[in-house]
Amino acid sequence: MGAEIPLAVFRNLCPNCGGEIDSRRLDLRLPCRKCLSLPDEEILKRLGDSPSKSRIAELLREAGTLTERYERLARGEDRLENLASLFSKATGYKPWG
Repeated sequence: MGAEIPLAVFRNLCPNCGGEIDSRRLDLRLPCRKCLSLPDEEILKRLGDSPSKSRIAELLREAGTLTERYERLARGEDRLENLASLFSKATGYKPWG
């Protein structure tokens, strides 16, 4: 696919380090290239069908760039998924609000 030129670069929006991040990484819900220097396609391949924040946190941990900021995001997402699962088991419905 080759390197694409991002449409925009945003300051202070990397979910991991709070630094600059390009629009492509934001669209893919990935950290900036400084935090996770693997090519986008490689990251997506490694994430497979579960591009959760927890899986991304594992990649950041492997790269040695995981921050407390992103770790909190991943834990929050996990808690929310657990709550949604509990709600579904208790009511038979998925939460919608």
